[in-house]
Amino acid sequence: MPKLTEEQIRQARSVDLLDYLKTHEPNNVRKSKGRTNEFFMVEHDSIKMSNGKWFRHSTQQGGHSALDFLIKVRGVHFVDAVLSLTSGSTFIDYKNKFAQKTSTPSLSPNQANTEKPFILPKLNKNCDLVVAYLRGRGIGRDIINRCIKARILNF
Repeated sequence: MPKLTEEQIRQARSVDLLDYLKTHEPNNVRKSKGRTNEFFMVEHDSIKMSNGKWFRHSTQQGGHSALDFLIKVRGVHFVDAVLSLTSGSTFIDYKNKFAQKTSTPSLSPNQANTEKPFILPKLNKNCDLVVAYLRGRGIGRDIINRCIKARILNF
């Protein structure tokens, strides 16, 4: 496991979640209607961001930075989250799936006929990645919630 410096940790803690999302997942951020400085995530609409803070109403979790978000919501290990924020690279592949779903790319005839295989994500501490994956495949939130409550989906 790589050793982190105090400077890397300080730099990672200073990254604002809204700035992080606008840079790495621009299709996943929307401005709240009627609110001047409030934004929400499209993927997790219970997450509200304002004035350098964020709060997830569905789980009563909050934080001040993108580092807090990656650890608490996405379940990323602290070291991986710090390295991701300080190196400028992203490690979550589903953001590309999310971007494809929200934009309408032009497909060549060869690409239009190929279907993506259905692959379940790896097990995680919570069901955020499962929900994101299934939403990316076009499955409605109410159906996903019913499956989670019925213990059909395991995370």
